[in-house]
Amino acid sequence: MNILMENMDLADAPEQWLQKTGKVVCIVEASGTRQLVGKLGKVPTTNGVINPVVFRLSPTDSRMPDVSIRANEVPADLLPLLDSKKYLKEQLFLVDIMEWPETHSLPYGRIVKPIGVVGDVDTYTASILVENCIDETVLPAAVLEQIVKPFTNEMRNAAKDAGRQDFRGDCVFTIDPPDAKDLDDAVSCHALGNGIYSVGVHIADVSFYIAEGTPIDLYARQRGTSVYLVNKVVPMLPPKMIESVCSLDPGVERRTVSALFTITENGEVLDHFLTRGLIRSCAKLSYETAQRIIDDPYQVPTVALSASPCEADAIRQTILFLFEITQSLRRQRFERGGLRIDQPEFRFDLDGNGLPVAMVERDRFASCQ
Repeated sequence: MNILMENMDLADAPEQWLQKTGKVVCIVEASGTRQLVGKLGKVPTTNGVINPVVFRLSPTDSRMPDVSIRANEVPADLLPLLDSKKYLKEQLFLVDIMEWPETHSLPYGRIVKPIGVVGDVDTYTASILVENCIDETVLPAAVLEQIVKPFTNEMRNAAKDAGRQDFRGDCVFTIDPPDAKDLDDAVSCHALGNGIYSVGVHIADVSFYIAEGTPIDLYARQRGTSVYLVNKVVPMLPPKMIESVCSLDPGVERRTVSALFTITENGEVLDHFLTRGLIRSCAKLSYETAQRIIDDPYQVPTVALSASPCEADAIRQTILFLFEITQSLRRQRFERGGLRIDQPEFRFDLDGNGLPVAMVERDRFASCQ
């Protein structure tokens, strides 16, 4: 349909035709990074006139503006080093943006510190973290000890938890990459008969250990997620806490938030409910092990079992039940128009110095779907 709008007043135009606009009234709170990483260059004098700006930072992130550095914003212990052209050429620096007056084309900043040598992996790793507002600050050891120690001792008496459903006698296990250390979810499944199953998804109940507004809550909230780089991980929560009381390791009692589904072999969910529970994982499986079971369903797998009532054959049967259900769910999703994106994933092999020496495509297993 062609509509002639030549003589139409905007006030008469239908609302759905108009593009909503607005304007910035004020800045309530600054967000995003106020720090940049880059190379420093000296600002020369002009006709003998001393320029108050003695250095200019050229950020490694080309989207960011250069930053002017005045003499009083350079740490005193750095001044002698910055006289060396070689030092300036070899180093990357961390700079805080202090202000950006309306009358100046560039912001003013101050040098925080040199972060490393140009070309060094650790230097560029630090640069990536700064540019993406990722904070590596760790909780003081004394604060962390106060958080972890009481719960480590208290977990020995987990059976007294009132209101928690007890799954410690069930066949519950984790499936993760072989090098995973933080095991945050586990699964269970058993047949109810007539093609109906009870499927459990058990998530580590981290909220039990972290009260709202506490230092560790604010610490985790600021991060929002763990960040995985090629050569390091910046965890959302302190690793000591995860390893001591949260990770669903085999053979130890752990608190969980559990979702229980009553589901048919065709993927129809008949019922579901959420509960807080207690589990004792019977094994830590890799995706490769799960895939071997799927490929050879009649072979009892060789897995390291913890001290639990779960047996290797029960793990085999559970994986086969889950695989049958997930395949039905995937088929239904695609029949409804679901988009399938099979993007390759890669991992990096590192040498003894943490430098990448090879990039290898990850195997794609049906057990990962």
